[in-house]
Amino acid sequence: MAEEYIEEARDIAFVATAQPKTFTQWRARHQELVYMAIKTLTAVQALSSPVMTQLDRAKTGLRLAQVLYEETENHDRAEAEVAQAIILADSVQGSQALEIHLRLYELQIMIYMRKKQFRLAKNTLRLASAEAEK
Repeated sequence: MAEEYIEEARDIAFVATAQPKTFTQWRARHQELVYMAIKTLTAVQALSSPVMTQLDRAKTGLRLAQVLYEETENHDRAEAEVAQAIILADSVQGSQALEIHLRLYELQIMIYMRKKQFRLAKNTLRLASAEAEK
């Protein structure tokens, strides 16, 4: 459901750039759809279901952080969501967990770069490299 909201928001953003006179109307709808996607992903994370694994929670945290990073200006919350998802992914073993870890580290590095925290980005890159070598 969250992916549908994001897809629709991106379609609206495309239409708004093609029709600059109606940009204000489309921007409000775009923000509303992004907000709905964030609420949906947050609700999924909060589910207390035996079907939801730690890996599923880490994947949801990754997607939430991606949406926050790509669609909003809230990079601090995106950073917090990545950190939380890394903690969840740390408790899971296997190749799928490694893939999620590396994607989380990649996003974390991008957030640090955007926030001009280059030392943290460099340290995270080292950590990701060491993780990949294992």
